[in-house]
Amino acid sequence: MKLVPDTAAAMPEVSPDGRTWRIRIRPGIYFTDDPAFKGRRRELVADDYVFAWKRVLDPRVRSTELHIFDGRFVGAEEVLAKARESGKFDYDAPIEGLQSVDRYTLKLELNCADSELLSNLTTPASAEVVPMALARRGAESMKRPRRNHSAKFKAAVALAAIRGEKTLVELAEQYKVHANQIGQWRLELLQRAAEVFATAAEKRDAGPDLKSLHAKIGQQGRRT
Repeated sequence: MKLVPDTAAAMPEVSPDGRTWRIRIRPGIYFTDDPAFKGRRRELVADDYVFAWKRVLDPRVRSTELHIFDGRFVGAEEVLAKARESGKFDYDAPIEGLQSVDRYTLKLELNCADSELLSNLTTPASAEVVPMALARRGAESMKRPRRNHSAKFKAAVALAAIRGEKTLVELAEQYKVHANQIGQWRLELLQRAAEVFATAAEKRDAGPDLKSLHAKIGQQGRRT
């Protein structure tokens, strides 16, 4: 099996030395309605990925998935050094290796070729984030009760994500669940799928092959 584009219009264009990437976002993908959008449809654009990936790098976020971008982008270390010194990450500061060159195009300049980047871009940590919606959710999170979804609902949504007939953004609009959450449910389902068929002895004796699982998740999971 191979990776195929999801929110991207095509697979990344990669330079011969593996250090320059161009990723073109498919036009016409819209986010689930959110009060932050003030009644207007909000289209997915390249800047949403730039912001999201900067959040992974932001020291204050303390992302558990920092390793997928840490040390990858040209110019990121200078911005991070200032963030550590000031205690605040400047999201407006340009990073040479992480740019949107137009509304639908991302350009990445890597410090060195990275054979793992493509599969890393299929993980929930690389999902797009809209700054205004994130700010609103942060302000309201303490006032709004947490939604509890049944196991049956989570399984149905995760299976829909694995089938890949719709993008995570489209599924988020359909099920009224954030795309990042859907990606996490899909990841959990893929990680635990083998348990359904394992014998009692296999469940007791077999340790997880994390490298193999990540490879399968990269193949079946959220597509670049």
